[in-house]
Amino acid sequence: MRWEYQTLKFDPNQFFSVNVDIDGLQQELNRLGQHSWELCNSFETNRGSGRTAEVVMIFKRPTGDIL
Repeated sequence: MRWEYQTLKFDPNQFFSVNVDIDGLQQELNRLGQHSWELCNSFETNRGSGRTAEVVMIFKRPTGDIL
């Protein structure tokens, strides 16, 4: 099976601030899920002193191609 990948970068202030926008994040994840994208990994990049620069989410879905 072959996979295609999509990488999204999110501003940590958009979803992960003192006032976490759980509904906004959930809507975006559900939108991607409706198009068969599955979250397979996520990580943050660091600006230093423990501050998050961005959150990176990696999604995958099968292409339908068989090796």
